[in-house]
Formats: sequence, C-alpha cells, structure tokens
Amino acid sequence: MKCGVMLINTGVPENDSAEALRSYTEIVLGGNLYTEGLGIMQRQMFRRITIPAKARAWRRYFHGDGGVASSYLALAESLQSKLAAKLVSATRTPCVVVTAMRCGTPSLEDAAGQLAEEGCDIVLLLPLYPLRFPPMTMAALEEARATIERVGAGAWEPRLVEIDSFCKTPGFAQVLAQRIERDWEPRNVSRLLILMPSEPRALAQADTVYEEQIEWLTQRLCQLLKISPGLVHVAFVCDYDNAHWLGPFAEKTLMGWVAGVRDVKAICPAFCMPDALGSYDAGSRMEEFFRANVMGKPPSYDFVAPLGDSDELVDVLCDVVTKALRRG
Repeated sequence: MKCGVMLINTGVPENDSAEALRSYTEIVLGGNLYTEGLGIMQRQMFRRITIPAKARAWRRYFHGDGGVASSYLALAESLQSKLAAKLVSATRTPCVVVTAMRCGTPSLEDAAGQLAEEGCDIVLLLPLYPLRFPPMTMAALEEARATIERVGAGAWEPRLVEIDSFCKTPGFAQVLAQRIERDWEPRNVSRLLILMPSEPRALAQADTVYEEQIEWLTQRLCQLLKISPGLVHVAFVCDYDNAHWLGPFAEKTLMGWVAGVRDVKAICPAFCMPDALGSYDAGSRMEEFFRANVMGKPPSYDFVAPLGDSDELVDVLCDVVTKALRRG
C-alpha cells in the first residue's frame, strides 16, 4: 500500500490583479457557503462591497513590501518536507506528501497529479485548518475530492480518508500554550485574546461542532496556562452581524474588555499558515484598533504567529496521519 497525504491550504493570489484577488477573496471568505442564507441585499453587499474592500487591503498585504506571498510558499514547502521525513520513520509505510493550494500554486490539480503518478492507493485529505470550520474546511475537502476524481478520470481511484479537524489531537493545545506563554507572565492585568473567523447564522444553527471545538480549546488553554477563564476572551472577526449566537463584532466587545489592561496576547488557532484572515484581519487589525480607540495608554499587544513549519506542528500532523492510517 502506498499512501499519499495532501496538505490543503488556502494559498495566496498569483498576482495583484483584480481577478486574482477576487478569486482569492471568494475562497478565503467561503464563497457560496458564506453567502448561503443571506438576504438579497446582504448578498449584494458581500459581492459589491466586502470583496472589493478585502481585495484592496490584501493587495497591500500580499504584494506589498513585506514579501508575504513568497514567505507563505516557503513555509508550506518546508512543512511538506519535514512531515514527509517524519512519516518515513513513524509509519514504515511509503508515504508521499504534497502541498495543495486552493488559490495559486502548487494547485489542487498539481498535487492530485503528483499523487496519481506515484500510484498512491490511499490519499489522506488534510486541510491545514485545525478546527472544523465549514466555510473553509468542508469547501476545501469538497474541492479536493472533485479534483482527484477529475484527474483520475476513472483510471486512478484511490481510497480517500478525510481529516476535517485536528484541534483535539493530543499535543495541539500544548503547542499553542507553549507559543502563547513565551515571554509572557499572565496576571490580573493581562488578557488572552483568541481570534476566530465567524460563521453565518444559517451554518451556525445547522452545525454546532465549530462552537464546541472553540469552547473545548479555550478551556484546555486555560488549564495549560493556569489562567482564569475571566482573563480570556474569544472574539469573532467577521463581516456580518452574527449576534444570534456569536455576540457583537470583535471590536465592539473589546472596548470595555481592555480597560485597565496592561498587555494582551492574541492568537488565531484556526490557521496554521499566515492566511490573511488570520494574520491580517485578526492580528494586525486588532493592534491598530487598540491604538485608535483605547482611552489613555493602550495595552501592549503581541500577536502569536501561526505555527507555520514548526517542528511541534509537524509532530502533531504526523500523529494525525499515523492514527488515520491505523484506522484505515
């Protein structure tokens, strides 16, 4: 048996053209899943206002002076290489690890083609979104399945194993806790800010797994960091009023929350790589918000970088893959 592991990630826009950025925005914001159930006016606002506004900001983020696009791809390649090496000794099974980007290269088609050429009998589909977040996770799995079927064209039909989340995998919460507590001594004037993308109301009502995973992870981090739940806040960064279950927008909930606070550690555990929704919207924007809106001296702010190609993340993913292979 030859195993293939497809690491599915968002990717980055190929260039800063309007078309490339619109395609990326559709992907990262969930496309049809995100607009499902919205009224006509809200759908029009999403298409005509939200997407262009995001595209303008992300053009600077990806293709400005920071080199985000190239560093993102370098991290993905390094993670792929490290995981492949780790699996050789862990599984004692021939494993081929490929990176598949939903936007940009290497594309899903490139990845599926490589696995087909290698003759993989089983393919593990592993989106690099630790929590099962339907607008991204389920859409990524659906695209991967369709791509493999199209590339195989009936001549290659591997058995597919889908891994839709790994936040509860032993070690993941510990890795996050270790990252958070670096150079940090939490006290009653400290706060931990957990930044998450939100779901539209229709999805939130139909599937409570995402909410349950967030609650579990929050409680686990409190235990590992030995901090009171009162020092932790989960803020949902979104483009819609999801007050039905999420409460107000992240910015509105933070105004009173940071009063008298000296330092804030923030982390976005929904992403392994520096996706714009995690690092740009949920990370950098919060620091700008504090500086602009907090009366007096704003708290010091430290956004914990995504796990990227860290050895700790490699260990977690290796555990996820080996357990899936045993079950298979």
